[in-house]
Amino acid sequence: MSIFSQRYCTIPQNETSTRICMSNTAISPLLAVATYQKVLFYDDNSEKLDFEISRGANPTFLEWHPTSPQLAIGWSHGLITLWNEETNLAKEDSNVHKAPICNIAFNQTGSRMVTCDERGLVAVWRGLSPLSTYQKEGPMTHTIFCELHLEKKEEKKEDEAPNAKQIAKKDPRKDAKESSSKTKTSNLFFFGGKAGIVCVADDSNHCTEVCKVGGSVRSLLFYEKESSIIIITSSLLLVQFKISLNEKSVPDKKVKLSIAGDPEQLNSIWVGKALLMTCSTENVLRAWHIDADENYLMSLASVEEHNPGVKMFNDKITCVRYDEKGRVLVAGTKNGYGIFWKNMAYGEESPTDIDQWKNLPLLQVGKDEPVSQVSVGRQSSMIAMKSGNNISIVYETQIRGKISDSILALQTSSKCVQIYLKKNELKDTMFLFYGDSNIRGLDCNEKALMVWNGKIIELHEIIFDMKEPATKMLKGIPSPEKTVSVGLFKETIVICQENALVSTNFQGVVKQTINFSESEGKTVGSQLFGGYLVMWTSNQYFRVFDVSRREFKQLGITRKFEDSTGPLGDIKSCSLNCDGSKVGIIALPKKGNVANVLMIYDLEIDSFTEHTFGRVNSFFFSG
Repeated sequence: MSIFSQRYCTIPQNETSTRICMSNTAISPLLAVATYQKVLFYDDNSEKLDFEISRGANPTFLEWHPTSPQLAIGWSHGLITLWNEETNLAKEDSNVHKAPICNIAFNQTGSRMVTCDERGLVAVWRGLSPLSTYQKEGPMTHTIFCELHLEKKEEKKEDEAPNAKQIAKKDPRKDAKESSSKTKTSNLFFFGGKAGIVCVADDSNHCTEVCKVGGSVRSLLFYEKESSIIIITSSLLLVQFKISLNEKSVPDKKVKLSIAGDPEQLNSIWVGKALLMTCSTENVLRAWHIDADENYLMSLASVEEHNPGVKMFNDKITCVRYDEKGRVLVAGTKNGYGIFWKNMAYGEESPTDIDQWKNLPLLQVGKDEPVSQVSVGRQSSMIAMKSGNNISIVYETQIRGKISDSILALQTSSKCVQIYLKKNELKDTMFLFYGDSNIRGLDCNEKALMVWNGKIIELHEIIFDMKEPATKMLKGIPSPEKTVSVGLFKETIVICQENALVSTNFQGVVKQTINFSESEGKTVGSQLFGGYLVMWTSNQYFRVFDVSRREFKQLGITRKFEDSTGPLGDIKSCSLNCDGSKVGIIALPKKGNVANVLMIYDLEIDSFTEHTFGRVNSFFFSG
C-alpha cells in the first residue's frame, strides 16, 4: 500500500510563481520555480535554497536535462541559460534569440537541445554551442525528438544516417528499385506551433515542412512502436503519419475528436507505450489505447466514491502527467485537488480498461484556485503541483512497518504510526504515535522508536505502561546531507548516504564512516534486517554489510547486477535473509520482457537464480 504526502514550498513575499519544473535526478532532486524576474530552487523537503538566478528579465521556460543536474532557462529577452547544479556555474547565450523563449526540449541523452522563441526562430544546440537555426511562422510551442529505425538504401555508407530532408521528401518510385537495410537516425526532431505547421529537422541545416493542419498544434507525440507522429490540434483533429525513407510523409490517419471541454486547453500525454490520455477541462480523462483500439473514460465520479466527503460533481480536470517510474497517473483539478491513479496493468503494459487503474487518496493542493501545472521527476518519482501561488512537492511513500521481539510499528498515514506492545503476556496493547512532520523513515527496537522526516532523526523512548503507553522524546539529530535512508540496530543509528555508510550513537556522535567509489553510482535504497544491511546504487551495484559488529564489515564483494550474458536489469528493491547469505532482488525487466523479475543472489557461490512471478512490487525473506 502507498500513501501520498505533500510539503508546501514557501514562496517569498511579493513573489508570484509562474512555472515549475522538477529535476530528473534520482537522488536529491530539485524543484525550479520561475517567478517574475528570477528562478528559485527548492530541495525535496520543500526548503528553499539560498541560491537563485536573476537576469533582469522574466524566465519564460524551464527544462531540466534528462540525465544530469543541469537546468535550461529561457528568458523574455531571448537569453538562454544553462545552469549546472553541481558546479553552480551558468553558461549563457544572448546572440541567437531576440524574442521570448516559448519552448525548450532535450533529446533522450541530452546531447542536443532545441529552443524556440515567439517570433518563430528554432535553434539546435550541442551544450550551448548553436549548430543550426530555422526561421518559421509564429511561435513553435511543441518539440519532440525521435529515435527511429528506418529502411535505407544499401548504397549508403553504414554509418550515414538519413537527414530530415530525406525523410520528408523521399520518392517511393526510386526506392522501389533499390534494396534496403536498417539504419538508426539520430538527432531528428519534429516541431509545430500556433500557425498549424509541423516540420521535421536535424542539427545539420535540414528542415522540411511535413504538413499543415487546421488550428494550432496542441499536442505533438511520437508513437515509437509504429515510428509515427501523432498531432492533435485546437480544431480537435488528430493526425497520424508514419515516418519512412521509402514513402512520402503523408498522413495515414485523420480523426475528428469529440470532447466537451475547451479545445484550447487540450493536453495529451503517453501512458506507457500505447495509451494516449487527454484532458480538456472536463470532469473526465479520455483514454485511447492505440494498439488495442479501445477507448474508455476515467471520471471524477469514481474519485469521489473512493474519497468519502469530497464533492467533485462540479470539478474539472485541468492538467495531467504520468510518472512512469512510479506507474502513477497524476491529474490536477479546477478546485485545487491532486488526483492519483495507480497503473495495475501487467508488467509495463498500458491499461486497456478502467479496471486496470486503482484510485488512490487525493490531496488538497490549493483552495479555490485550479491546479495549473504538474511536473514529475523522471528518476525520483517526485511530483510538484502548482495551484495559484501554492506549490507542493508530493511524494509517494510505501507504508512502513517494523517488527521486533516486543514491538510492532506500522505507519498508517504520513504522520501517524500504530504501535503494538507485546510486553504483557496477557494481552497486547496498541496506541498511536503522531509525528510533527511527514515520516520518510521508520524503525524500532527495544531501545527506541526512530522516525526520520528527511532532515531530522528523532529517537523516542517507548514507555511500557499497559494502562497508558506513550513515547518520550530522547533526541533529535540532524541527518547528514544526501542521506538516503536511516535504520536502527540496538543502540546504533545506521545512516545510508549517497556515497557513504555512517554509524552514530544515540547522541549523534559518528563512530564509523565507510566511503564508496563514485564509479559504483549513488546509493538509491537500502534494507536493514537484523544485523545485516543491503544497499543498492544507481549504477546497478549492491553491497551487503554485517552491522552487528563494533565496526561494520562488508560481506563479499561490491557486486554488479549482471552475469556472463550482461546486465540483468535495473534494481527496484532488495531484501536479505536472516544470516545475510542471500540477497533477493526485484528488477525492472530486461528489454523485451513484460514482467518484473525476482533474482536470488548467493554470496557464498557468487551466482544468481531467476524466478518470475508476474508483477512484483515488494517482498521479504522469512526469519
